Amino acid sequence: MQRKPQHDIVRQPGPSELGDEPFGPLSELPLAEARELLHERRERLVNLRAAHQQQRGDILEDLPLDTGDAAVREDWVDRNDQFEARELRELQAIDAALARIESGQYGICAKCSEPIDGNRLRALPEAPLCMDCAQPSPTSPEYARHVQQNTTKM
Repeated sequence: MQRKPQHDIVRQPGPSELGDEPFGPLSELPLAEARELLHERRERLVNLRAAHQQQRGDILEDLPLDTGDAAVREDWVDRNDQFEARELRELQAIDAALARIESGQYGICAKCSEPIDGNRLRALPEAPLCMDCAQPSPTSPEYARHVQQNTTKM
C-alpha cells in the first residue's frame, strides 16, 4: 500500500532516529522546495542540452583539415552523444519526479514503499528509491562495479 505525504511536506525518518546525529526526529522536505529544486535542475539541463546541440552543429559544419582533425572531431562527437544521452536520462528522471509530486507518490520509495530521507531528496530530488533500495544487490552486475569503484579509491 502506497503512503501519501501528509500536508505539503514529505516526512521521513531523520538521522536522530538512527542515533547518528543530534537533529530533530524527522527530516522534512517541503513539496514546494522539491518542486523548485526539480524545476531549477530541469531548466539547467535544458539549457545545457541546447548548448551541446549548438556546439555539435558548429563542430560538424567545420570540415576537418586532415585525418587527425577528423579523428578528434569524431571522438568529440561520440563524447557529446554520451553527454546528451545522460542529460536526457536526467530530464526523464526529473519529469518522473514531478509526476510523482502531482500523484502524491513523491518521497515514497518505488521499490519498498518506505519514505525516502529528506536529505537524500535535497541532494538528489529526482531519486525514486531510498538509500537501502538504491544500493546494488550482491547478485547484480552493478554490485561488482560498485565494489570495484569503492576499492580502487582506497
